[in-house]
Amino acid sequence: VKRTFSANSNSQVMLICGGESLAAHASFDPQYSRAREYIRNHPVGPAVLSPILISGLVGALIEATFSSTVFVKSDMRQIKPLIVGVEVEATIKVVSVVESSRGGTGAGVASFTETNGHELEIKISVNRVLDGALISEGSQTLWLPDYGR
Repeated sequence: VKRTFSANSNSQVMLICGGESLAAHASFDPQYSRAREYIRNHPVGPAVLSPILISGLVGALIEATFSSTVFVKSDMRQIKPLIVGVEVEATIKVVSVVESSRGGTGAGVASFTETNGHELEIKISVNRVLDGALISEGSQTLWLPDYGR
């Protein structure tokens, strides 16, 4: 999947993830009167975007591809900065599939019974479209329940 992030992508994702309480007194604060004090006293790189955007792009790609999986773990490494207006392409590749089961008992809404399924290890890369330069790479482990058994 290919994506180009805009100049306000950083502030949008930070506000969504951090909420109003974390936005207060930060560069992504929607109230400019507070944000300008932060911006004046801290280095702010408007051309470099947050790695959170890459996580979101990869998460959306995985969700679109494997919609019923359960997230287990992730290991991503930022190689080069993500730059405003530069198109990037995220790719995923399944590198292993292992039959497994997950489950147990929990309290309240979170309780579930043991379920068979498969653990998937996914290799991820995010490259700049222009020259193929690697921006970020890593892996994710997902669990795909087998509701048919």
